[in-house]
Amino acid sequence: MNKDRYLYAAILFTGIVTFTSCVAPQQIYTTEIDEFGWPADQEVSVEFSNTDTVSLRSLNVVVRYGQDFSMEPLNLSITTVTPDGYRWIDTLSISAPEQRSAYGLYQDIEQPYRRKTLLDRNGQYVFVFRPLSSKKEIKGVAAIGIDIRQEQSDEIKNDF
Repeated sequence: MNKDRYLYAAILFTGIVTFTSCVAPQQIYTTEIDEFGWPADQEVSVEFSNTDTVSLRSLNVVVRYGQDFSMEPLNLSITTVTPDGYRWIDTLSISAPEQRSAYGLYQDIEQPYRRKTLLDRNGQYVFVFRPLSSKKEIKGVAAIGIDIRQEQSDEIKNDF
């Protein structure tokens, strides 16, 4: 009977290793925002400590929003600061889905930002987010951040 337990454990372990080896590594870095009013002149940032300088990545902006989030797009300025101080400034427009939680729960939007990106320097990358709006403050945004995933392709397109 002990042999059966070991055989079962070995099969289970092999299945877990096989299943998890197919899953791409994912790292999400977020910062909280006052959902009752994010001042349009206030920047928020997240930091990412990079050690992998050879893998291509997909970068997605993640926004957690509540019931007060406007149906109009959230326009952002995103500044990426590399470990050696280089800066890239991009803009991104994130549209809120029309379907909202009936229970007032937070929901997440994930918007592609960059694909096939090589983070080719060791150290701290900083992603700085600032709303681009004529309004004084943005309501309903509870958190914002960056989702970094390993790309499945080897073709280099962008790099920092």
